[in-house]
Amino acid sequence: MRKAVKYTCIAYLLYVLGASTLSYARPKTMREESKKSLEKQFLSETGDPGPDRIALVEDCQEGLGIRIRMLRSARRSADIAYHTVHKGETTDAFFGEILSAAQRGVKVRILLDGKVGVTSGEISNILKTLDSHENISCRLYNPINWLKPWKWHALLHDKFIIVDDELLLLGGRNIGDKYFAPPGFTGKITNDRDVFVWKASGAGPGAADQVRDYMDSLWDSPYVKPLSAGKRDEPLYAKLSAAGARFEESYPVFFSRTLEDYKGKTVPAAKITLVYNPINAGPKEAWVGYQLADLAVQATDTVYIQTPYATANRKLLETLTETCSDAQTSILTNSMASSPNFPAFSNYSSQRKKFVGTGVSIYEYQDIHSIHGKSFIFDERLSAVGSYNLDDRSFYIDTETMLVIDSPEFASILSGAMDSYRGSSLKVGQDNNYEPNPAVAPVPVSRMKKFIMGTASVVSRLFQFLI
Repeated sequence: MRKAVKYTCIAYLLYVLGASTLSYARPKTMREESKKSLEKQFLSETGDPGPDRIALVEDCQEGLGIRIRMLRSARRSADIAYHTVHKGETTDAFFGEILSAAQRGVKVRILLDGKVGVTSGEISNILKTLDSHENISCRLYNPINWLKPWKWHALLHDKFIIVDDELLLLGGRNIGDKYFAPPGFTGKITNDRDVFVWKASGAGPGAADQVRDYMDSLWDSPYVKPLSAGKRDEPLYAKLSAAGARFEESYPVFFSRTLEDYKGKTVPAAKITLVYNPINAGPKEAWVGYQLADLAVQATDTVYIQTPYATANRKLLETLTETCSDAQTSILTNSMASSPNFPAFSNYSSQRKKFVGTGVSIYEYQDIHSIHGKSFIFDERLSAVGSYNLDDRSFYIDTETMLVIDSPEFASILSGAMDSYRGSSLKVGQDNNYEPNPAVAPVPVSRMKKFIMGTASVVSRLFQFLI
């Protein structure tokens, strides 16, 4: 009997290892019908302002402030999708505002990843407590199915909020103290980026409508499951009901701007187009990567990219080489000092010479805090902002959303924000070392971190297709 159990466990482990990895080892090829369906006109034919106005949300504390103002303004509906949520006082405030909206009669849908979305038992308990309210429904994307390990790696990587189909916030920020830096926070900050879109005119569908349709497709798909039924935690419900007011009293800095202030920062956009990956839980065609690559190789002047991570996959290196032949191309990313992601950064750093060989100019951010924004600017007119990293996961595994924005004015604002980080960065030279810069000193990296990065690179290069 013991031998039978032993061999069954061994067989299952082999099944898991094979099914969960080998199905991703070969990137899924883009079908011709997919390529045709993805042919889009991202530039406005007239250049006249469209229905949407747009603003960049760069500051950590404004990142939470605008979320609170949006939720407080909600009258009918709020759709919320996030990759991961970390426990903390800003998280309690965020969920408290959601509950307050529901108590006013707002219909709320919350969608998180089913594996990394719920990072603790405390977050799980919050979700079950919120789900007990008649106006709130919580679901999870691709929760673990022990019999289908080939689905395990597929994650929901989207991050957005839609309010009343009129206000949209979409970008790279997850929910947690390290993204919002409340006063007194002593941990390492993740500097991220959102775009705030306000449908200021009723003339035609806007970006919020596009993202709502995408949310509907996720919500109604077979890959999304409702939470298991749970009993309301009454003390937690009472705590969340009071969380917003308590947080406002403790941290008035997050409430210094009104929603009208945020609207006042917006600039016109001629056109905003949502691009996204397939939503199936498994290997995916690279829909977002294909469209962004097409925009890059069509650029004739400049391509400016910010990504927290980059892996040396063949398609990316080929695209960079082709792009650099016609346009001055730059990548702003983390340094070993700033990066908290050992698998992704170790893959990049051990193969950085391949990136240098494409002709791209690489700038690495020098700080103990990290940058996490994901952005592209093409020929100083088109911008793309959202959740998409230049890694294999974003290409072929995870759900992703990016807004492609036709607005030279917004592109200039975004470029300025990226330049502020580049001003604290060092350029990687053709010899794969930093070029001297008297204004910026490389941040020292501990021997332990160097050792871990070097060791991790062996595994990360072998399993690059999962990173």
